[in-house]
Amino acid sequence: MSDHGPPVDPTPRDRALSALQGLTGIVPAIGPILANLISQIIPEQRWERIGEYLRKLESRVAEVEAQTLASALREPRKVDLFEDGAVQAVRALSSERLEYIAALVARGLTAGERDAIEAKRLLKLLDEIDDDQVVTLRSKLQRHRRSEEFHERHGEVLAPVGAHLGSPREDLDRQAMYRLARRQLVDLGLLHQTFRRPKKGELPEFDEKTGMIKSHGTSLSPLGRLLLRRIGLAEEDEF
Repeated sequence: MSDHGPPVDPTPRDRALSALQGLTGIVPAIGPILANLISQIIPEQRWERIGEYLRKLESRVAEVEAQTLASALREPRKVDLFEDGAVQAVRALSSERLEYIAALVARGLTAGERDAIEAKRLLKLLDEIDDDQVVTLRSKLQRHRRSEEFHERHGEVLAPVGAHLGSPREDLDRQAMYRLARRQLVDLGLLHQTFRRPKKGELPEFDEKTGMIKSHGTSLSPLGRLLLRRIGLAEEDEF
């Protein structure tokens, strides 16, 4: 009779360490950096996030020369970018978010110093918004603006809540959150408010609630387009 028990399924921690070994096989210099980070106390449910993030990052840097990446990871700025990406990956709540993080970090690691600075800034900006707000930004791209399929799939995020003073509290709360999400995107410079040009001799239309000139919608700002391109959600020449 064998003394060995039944095979034990790998834990999320095992899978994360396996992914780390795969990545360090490409770039040995990465190993100690991430090993030091993930050796800290990380909730068990987050190990799966780290493992998936590393696999996504590995696929993006696999074709880059190992020597080039190893050299990059001796630069403090790029080490800092790599660690920031790993920290965000631990908190990520979706596979899509891990893709966005991996895209930014991979670009920063494999390009010049200016690109690493850009990647770090955009990574910080990405951390300021949630996945629903990313959907809102995508909805402003020309290919999605008139796409019924896109708006049906994301209707809960994109459809405004037509609440009024007599509406149920739940509708008022949803409307408040809807407006907050879009206001944050404007405040971060990712969306521009659009205003209707008044006819000659007419005054601009004012919003009774705010006392400000009434906005008639929003559009992607250059910064919003840049973020979408860098996280892989827009083409270089897309409007």
